Amino acid sequence: MNEALEQRARQLLSRYPRPSGALMPLIDLVLTDLGACEPEAARWIAGLTGLSAAAVAGIASSRGGGRSADGVRVCAGLSCRLMGGDEVDRRLRERLGDLVIPVPCLGVCSAAPAFERGGRLFEGLTPERLDDLVSGEAA
Repeated sequence: MNEALEQRARQLLSRYPRPSGALMPLIDLVLTDLGACEPEAARWIAGLTGLSAAAVAGIASSRGGGRSADGVRVCAGLSCRLMGGDEVDRRLRERLGDLVIPVPCLGVCSAAPAFERGGRLFEGLTPERLDDLVSGEAA
């Protein structure tokens, strides 16, 4: 894996009390960065999380999708929906249309609602922050 991917993976892992808790965000990170979770990537994630490569590959295959240079993946998981994810989805669709892709979970439930663009997660969104992010005024 490349150094940038390694660094982002370490940042994700630091957010979870157990490495296995970062499984879905790590898979999404690999899918976004590499476009697919090939066997080598599944073994890498398995080494980081303590899970088997077979389990990682199986879960990765259910995630579908892959990278889209301009696409925005919006978390449609329960925590995000309860914390305003439907509004995030609506506002993003108003601005970006078909580039908005709902995904079952981005794995950042404690910081809901969230979306991902270009391999970067944006969490704890408020309507104002979301508008600033979409217009490019905030990081």
